[in-house]
Amino acid sequence: MEWHRFEVEADEDSAGERVEPIPHIGLSASPEMLHDRFLSDLGHLQDIHDKHQHWLGGNFAAVEQNFDKSARVLRTEAMLDRFEGRSEDGVLILPLHGCELSGVNVEIGEIDGHTIIKLNLEGREGLELEQAFALPLGSGLESAIWSAGELHLHLR
Repeated sequence: MEWHRFEVEADEDSAGERVEPIPHIGLSASPEMLHDRFLSDLGHLQDIHDKHQHWLGGNFAAVEQNFDKSARVLRTEAMLDRFEGRSEDGVLILPLHGCELSGVNVEIGEIDGHTIIKLNLEGREGLELEQAFALPLGSGLESAIWSAGELHLHLR
């Protein structure tokens, strides 16, 4: 498959501003904030992925190998679940609070008429993660906007 880079734009409200990390110590850090920060951390996501792959490898290796050969691409819902994301009015929102815009690379491709997005992410601590996922059938990517630690993928 051939990949084409898709430009991620900074939200006009946050252009040129450095987003302060979510407080993770002290009295200003609520349990909800700590939980959200932990879930959106690339290290946590990679650890969960590695444990999942290890467990599946031992129990369902043949099934996984078959899946890997045919796809290596998550469904939109699975991608949103993995990143604790959400879908709102034709916009997929992925919280990536462990990243900055400079560490977010979006590429676009196509398999059998389905639009595929590949995210290459580099966290503030240098951790890297790559994940491909399919957009909903019949939709395409109109724009990608970075806003306050979240990637907003606007669909058409």
